[in-house]
Amino acid sequence: MHNTETVGKMNMTEVAKAAGVSQSTVSRVVNGRSFVGEKTRHRVHEAMERLGYTPQPPDRRPGRDPVPEVRPRSGLLAVLVNRDATIIHSDFVARLYRNVQVEANRSGFSTILHFLSGDLALPELFDRVDAFLIVGSPSDTFPKIVWSRPVIWLTSFQKRNEASIITGNEEVGQLGAEYLIKRGHQRLAVFLPESENPSYQARGTAFQTAASERGIAVRSYATPTKKGDRPTGVSSIADLEARTASLVDRFGKETEPATGIFSPADATTALLYRLFQQRGIHPGKDIEIISCDNEQSYLAGLTPRPATIDLGTEIRARLAVQHLVANLESDQLTQGLRLEIDPILVEGD
Repeated sequence: MHNTETVGKMNMTEVAKAAGVSQSTVSRVVNGRSFVGEKTRHRVHEAMERLGYTPQPPDRRPGRDPVPEVRPRSGLLAVLVNRDATIIHSDFVARLYRNVQVEANRSGFSTILHFLSGDLALPELFDRVDAFLIVGSPSDTFPKIVWSRPVIWLTSFQKRNEASIITGNEEVGQLGAEYLIKRGHQRLAVFLPESENPSYQARGTAFQTAASERGIAVRSYATPTKKGDRPTGVSSIADLEARTASLVDRFGKETEPATGIFSPADATTALLYRLFQQRGIHPGKDIEIISCDNEQSYLAGLTPRPATIDLGTEIRARLAVQHLVANLESDQLTQGLRLEIDPILVEGD
């Protein structure tokens, strides 16, 4: 058996080819380093045994640093997205991912976009991912490999004391109330067809609190939820529409309905426009709506186009990538980081 470093590298290349992995993965297995999945590690050991490859001891490898790596260095970041988020908020998810990709490329990293599905395992490619960015919900489940890497949340759902960079939902609600009150509205309402969504709950509560502090009561139109029920969220646009229609019917029965309405998402706002108009209530004339998300795919066809609150996808993505890159470069993970960025009002017509 050859024991020179040159041949060792050649053999390592052969092992990588036989195991169907990269040479860097073989190197991590050989050196006992972390962040290699058990299936991949087993496959590498099988290939080594089959080829008769025995690596030199670390102290006999010229130019080798015996200090173990604590993270892979593939230059690959993965964005994990809750499947349901793409049903209602595809434009938001696309903008968020695009901004992650731009900042990652600027920092020398590539990106993968992966939609979460509880019945499908992550591809083996994820053994090589350096860090994960998550657009998730409370019901999501993740394989163990995710928690072995640096993780940062891009939505309000924070688990396992991981880092998160989000838009402050309290500030969103306050901004909505201030806008409508400055526009002269004294009868306000909030629509929450997705009342089980924690972000929307927080925005609605903050809206009501901010209005109350100015002596203005707020009527809440929310889909009822039973105590102890597990949050499921809307399953389709049709489901969201059915929920919203029920709330609009309640609104139409009021003797003195609100003139200023806060909607926590542009998807809901687009439905509100059509449902109100069907009932002879005209946005821009009888009522004024302020919305959230700045999803132009929903707002472009609305007349007049309502004001909306941008949730800062660009700065959120930039800060998240910068945080992960800094962690990877320092080999230290900042646990429990929680940054809230300021929402931005986008004026309507």
